[in-house]
Amino acid sequence: MLEDHLEKLTKDGEDACEHARREPLAEMIKEVVEAFVEAKIAGADISVALYKVAPHVGGLALVKRVTNWMRKAMVRMLESAPDNESSPYEFAVEIMLAAQTG
Repeated sequence: MLEDHLEKLTKDGEDACEHARREPLAEMIKEVVEAFVEAKIAGADISVALYKVAPHVGGLALVKRVTNWMRKAMVRMLESAPDNESSPYEFAVEIMLAAQTG
């Protein structure tokens, strides 16, 4: 159940990244953050329960896997930004991931 929950959140995030491709950088970040917040709010009660048991059921390994999956989606999105003159991909990705994981 934890794996399904984390994969759904990640898939929603990946879909938001795909939808935001080729948008201006600010719009990309807005879309991804809004999608994540909406997904977390929609399943807040489930998240709380699952996160309490996560350390006991291999949660760390699952989080690492979905974080890597989301990181790849974010990098693909950021690489398509028309107004991104430099390469702050890793920094921007880390900021978005930190916001999502608390």
